[in-house]
Amino acid sequence: MWRLEALIAPYLVAKEMKSALSFFSDLKVPVEYLVVDYDSPSKGLYAYAEWIDLLHSEQIQLPVSVTGLVSWLQDNPEGFEVLLGAAEAVSVQLYQGSERVDLSDDLVLAIESYNNVHISLYCPDTGLLDYLWGKCRSAGRSTLVSLTALVAVICLNNDAAAGGGGYANCNTVNFGP
Repeated sequence: MWRLEALIAPYLVAKEMKSALSFFSDLKVPVEYLVVDYDSPSKGLYAYAEWIDLLHSEQIQLPVSVTGLVSWLQDNPEGFEVLLGAAEAVSVQLYQGSERVDLSDDLVLAIESYNNVHISLYCPDTGLLDYLWGKCRSAGRSTLVSLTALVAVICLNNDAAAGGGGYANCNTVNFGP
């Protein structure tokens, strides 16, 4: 995962990605896709999609997925759709810091409508999955949650750490269709 604070020149990011891919290849560790974490302003989604297209043109040879914000769907649904066309997947974050973000009807509809919209959770509390299921049921929808990935970082000293965001004992769990 590459965390960006700003959209820098795609060739610079591609150079770093290729270096990391070479490193993991030398270790015989397969990499299936790359993830960019950039909290674009909603009005900047068209530029972000164009940036993803430029990144693809750097011949990184793997699919690029991105993390996303719930506000993108509400503030700029057209831009969100353009971003979906550029990225392999958009994994919408249902957290802000350690706080849960409500699952909106717009997001449930996007998960149902597109095969590349997922949700990400950090440190889900015991009632969170019940909340998500209830939200889908109350909207009359049966589609939502199937576990697709558990993200872990494998360190060179054979230790493994899961999650992120500075939260101890947290896993990142991606859900989608």
